[in-house]
Amino acid sequence: MIRKLALIPIVGLLAVACGGGGMPEAEAPEAPEAPEAPAAEAPEAPEAPEAPEAPEAPEAPEGGDDAAAE
Repeated sequence: MIRKLALIPIVGLLAVACGGGGMPEAEAPEAPEAPEAPAAEAPEAPEAPEAPEAPEAPEAPEGGDDAAAE
């Protein structure tokens, strides 16, 4: 039994030296090309309504606040 156990390292070294016992390199399978999706067209945004014009402010009296206080 001990003789059989003594042969295990020798057999292992021979297997490694000969290139055996290794895992073969894995190759990725070729994936089929995915079809290109058509370009999505964005819907056109409606134009924003124009803002109403602000009413004109009444003209201020000439002379400013000092003239009205006197």
